[in-house]
Amino acid sequence: MQNIIVYGRGSIGVRHAKNLEKLNFNPIFLRVKKKKSIPNDNLNVPEVFSFDEALKYNPIGAVISTPTIFHTKHALEFLEKNIPVYIEKTLGYKINSDHLNMLGNYSKKTIIHGGFNYKYSPEINSFKKKFFEMKKKIKEAKIIWKTDLKEWHPWEDYRESYAFRPELGGGVIHTCSHEINFLVELFPNAKLKKVKKSLFENICTSCEANYVENLINIQLNLDFMSNKKKREISFTLQNDKVIKFDFNKYSEDKIKDISCYESVKDFVNCIKKQSMPKSNYEDSKKTYLYCESLLNE
Repeated sequence: MQNIIVYGRGSIGVRHAKNLEKLNFNPIFLRVKKKKSIPNDNLNVPEVFSFDEALKYNPIGAVISTPTIFHTKHALEFLEKNIPVYIEKTLGYKINSDHLNMLGNYSKKTIIHGGFNYKYSPEINSFKKKFFEMKKKIKEAKIIWKTDLKEWHPWEDYRESYAFRPELGGGVIHTCSHEINFLVELFPNAKLKKVKKSLFENICTSCEANYVENLINIQLNLDFMSNKKKREISFTLQNDKVIKFDFNKYSEDKIKDISCYESVKDFVNCIKKQSMPKSNYEDSKKTYLYCESLLNE
């Protein structure tokens, strides 16, 4: 079987490695240093602790699942060797212009998967199809994700997770960027009108933003320290009828499991066929730029 490097052995890296095994590939973990395994990590696969060691496995691809601040740096290491990369969302955090240009240049000759797995959810895609069929009749849309970061990884202090550490690219905007990717796809010409952010212990924990596209008012509401859980995309028609996609109705965990598997499957298939993934560099870049514009407001 062929080898694929998984850079980072946190919860996301472990999820990707398990899916690679299901797809009959050998995941090889690349880590900066040895750490205690997370509770659901029962994988018996090789680990290496340097880039040169990783290259000895002749990988056909690499999955970048390190903290957001390192995504670009680690992706470029493999791209410089013409090795395709799956960059876990988001593309990065405060990427300097030279590195962003380098990513763009590599994307023209090497596969870069953008890491937005919900593009592979049949349920969400069915909803988006309905949205585009009715878009001319829409007057308002809402994209909401309220969750509690403290419950994500019960085995660790949430303050130690990269999502809560600004020096690692944490904060609600980049961490919850799936919703911003929905915004980019559904409203590619949306103009930002107003932003309200909340800080807790020097990190952005909630963000409310208002956009407009062709007289459609769009509300984006992200909060990862909320005691009122809610995750949905809704739009209101001119006749006041509301059409909604509620993640909880479809089981958010099931949607995540299936879409993550299909996302990695698309990555390895694109390596074989030398084709562009559904979640690709240009889409990921645009989402990243939306994230940065909110961060800088």
